[in-house]
Amino acid sequence: MIAYWAARNAGDELVLRIDDLDSPRVKQWAIHQAIEDIRWLGIDFDGEPILQSTHQPHYQDAIDSLTRSGKEPVS
Repeated sequence: MIAYWAARNAGDELVLRIDDLDSPRVKQWAIHQAIEDIRWLGIDFDGEPILQSTHQPHYQDAIDSLTRSGKEPVS
């Protein structure tokens, strides 16, 4: 709620990011329910929610780059 009010008072955008990388445990209905709960609280956000899983290729590129440089990614 603090982030919401701070963003709105500053005239900034508020983006909802959903951490859905733990695919075996993430349920589509739970994502939709969380969004509805947030809206029920009167919190609105700008644009569509961003699913973190849509950025998976970027994360893999970063892991590959670290591996090529001799650094091991932390699990």
